[in-house]
Amino acid sequence: MLARLTLTNVGKFDVSIGAGPAGLIEPDLWFDAQLRGIGQDKFPGLVFDRLMGRSVLRPGESISQIVRIDQGELADRLGRMPVGMLSVDADVVLDPLQSPDGLRIGPGGMLVPSRRCSSAPATPSAPIWPERNSLPR
Repeated sequence: MLARLTLTNVGKFDVSIGAGPAGLIEPDLWFDAQLRGIGQDKFPGLVFDRLMGRSVLRPGESISQIVRIDQGELADRLGRMPVGMLSVDADVVLDPLQSPDGLRIGPGGMLVPSRRCSSAPATPSAPIWPERNSLPR
């Protein structure tokens, strides 16, 4: 299961992406997922990734990144589900910060809920999700 994240600079000024003082936006991405329907469950901190490829977004520019989210506990759960349709929502926190109280959003970050949920047939005897390089272009 793949998620496409697109970040667009809708402002009037350049936005820097980088770790520490080098960036207005930290490049870290934190994905949570929720399984809907039968066997509902939450999978916080399912995937951690980083924005790659750009250090500055000029006004109106965008970057996109594809992240595989059917990992860890979610992959285990999907493999054990009976045949049927499964729905998964994934949310991402851009610029996450760990604190004693848990995850919070950093100064240049935001929480981005999924705009649509993904559905797939669950068939334990066959691969459930396409490989990363099999995406349609």
